[in-house]
Amino acid sequence: MSSAQGNQPAVVKKEYKLQAGPKLIIFKGSIPDWPKMQQERPDKIKPIAVVNAANQRLCGGGGVDGMIHSKAGPKLAEECSRKPEVRPGIRCPTGEAVVTEGYTFNTDYIIHTCGPVYAKEREQECEEHLTNAYRNSLLKAQDLGVRCVAFAAISTGVYAYPFRDATKVSLTVLKEAKPPLEEVWIVLFTEGDFKTATSLAEELNLTPYVAPTEETQGKQEMQDAVASTLRNFGLLGKVIP
Repeated sequence: MSSAQGNQPAVVKKEYKLQAGPKLIIFKGSIPDWPKMQQERPDKIKPIAVVNAANQRLCGGGGVDGMIHSKAGPKLAEECSRKPEVRPGIRCPTGEAVVTEGYTFNTDYIIHTCGPVYAKEREQECEEHLTNAYRNSLLKAQDLGVRCVAFAAISTGVYAYPFRDATKVSLTVLKEAKPPLEEVWIVLFTEGDFKTATSLAEELNLTPYVAPTEETQGKQEMQDAVASTLRNFGLLGKVIP
């Protein structure tokens, strides 16, 4: 977790190394500000996408959804309105995901997903729908060749899904992220939500990411070079007497 330098605000995040290779980054910040932060980083990653907590009509709304529509401009609403209705008034059923361009939101893609409206008596059904919302969004990002994607907290606002339970679902799904993804961000607005999410990451035994040193980087490059040579001669995986 980095600290403030000069007049720059502190960047509050924790990073975890996922089994298939990408990093999972839990970040305290704002989804509408996230694209600008990606543009300003020295090691830019493209393409990027953000996952919007949308409604079934894809018409924009309150919270993160409304802010994304506002920043992306009217062309986003126009594209959303052209998406076919699967049922009257429904373009994105609960648990599904729909892709649009990013427009002036300054991402390559916006992946819209609709989480469930939480009800205690439908707890298992709600968990299944929320799992599908995260999983389908993650699969869309991977299929699009996205290398860096940010998720808002889905269903935890007006849809009233308990934050801790929803975050456990998100971490359980997102820890399975695969290349071409290199970074998967969970962007949370409050310090309390950030602490809850990082505590859950520890409970799920996610491995903290440690940046490679020059020595380990050199060893890895040498191992990659040897593997490449063996592969070129058809010897990789064979026992050499």
